[in-house]
Amino acid sequence: MTNPITPDVAALASVLGTALHAAGLPVGPDRCERLARAMTVMEVSSVPELRACALATLVSDPGQMGTFDRVFAALFGAPSPLAGLPSADPGPLAVRDARVRG
Repeated sequence: MTNPITPDVAALASVLGTALHAAGLPVGPDRCERLARAMTVMEVSSVPELRACALATLVSDPGQMGTFDRVFAALFGAPSPLAGLPSADPGPLAVRDARVRG
């Protein structure tokens, strides 16, 4: 299957990872490589699929979601599915993580 997002998966992963790192997230070359591998394995063919792979490989803490969403939207013009939620709402991941830790 041809990847309509970009033929150069590594470059796309690098651009997104670099932008997230510049915005303050702890994203390095290792995570960019994981994103490129995930995109290849999942045969990413849409922006929502790219977002899912990026979340799984580049975000390590629910508190990073706001920054991730802002950077992703700036690069890909994709609004966050969390848009409109109060910023104080930790979201379902934080609730789940609190239960696991507690």
